Amino acid sequence: MILFEGNIAAGKSTTGQSLAESKLFGFIPEPVSLWQNYQLPSGKVVNLLDLFYSDPHRWAFTFQLAAFTTRAKTWTEILACDNHRMVVLERSIFCDRHVFAKNCFQSGLMTEEEWEIYCQMWGFINGQNWCAQPDLVVYVRTPAQVCYDRLHPRGRSEESGITLEYLQALEALHEEWLHSPEHPGYCLINGKPVHVLILDGEQRWTTEALEGLI
Repeated sequence: MILFEGNIAAGKSTTGQSLAESKLFGFIPEPVSLWQNYQLPSGKVVNLLDLFYSDPHRWAFTFQLAAFTTRAKTWTEILACDNHRMVVLERSIFCDRHVFAKNCFQSGLMTEEEWEIYCQMWGFINGQNWCAQPDLVVYVRTPAQVCYDRLHPRGRSEESGITLEYLQALEALHEEWLHSPEHPGYCLINGKPVHVLILDGEQRWTTEALEGLI
């Protein structure tokens, strides 16, 4: 079971699709479409991704709760696969906690109370052993400036207001979590070391090259 982590527009989807083409790996993409068409219990459908980027101070806490719960649900897809070691998951609940939600708190988009509630809920669900320990984390490491340059060509309207500063903040937290000098070659997930494979996100990876590394 492999996690693909990295900044926005780092190249995770492209790289994951290359692996999927080999037929040796299953690839479960990030549930972006669910956030764009999020159905509330009332039946109302809202675009949470657009709400967050349009007014992050108002919607950061709401969006992070929704992102976390939808990511947790994708693990049922992983458990349904025959060979868990051959499944690639684009981002994870661990990235939500250590990068995106943490950035919301550190940048003032979440209050201290909201951050504590988020961590409490995250810890409870993660503590139920619903989300299994990954075998490998692949960090698609792409400079923030390169990610910024890629954003507009991919045409996701909700992302039009993303700033370079925001991507740089996410980059710093990815580095802290996955490329720390304190833990060379691995990261800690639930207190346990997991090997981290770093890919150059500026390079176009062939299926054959990826298979050889993973």
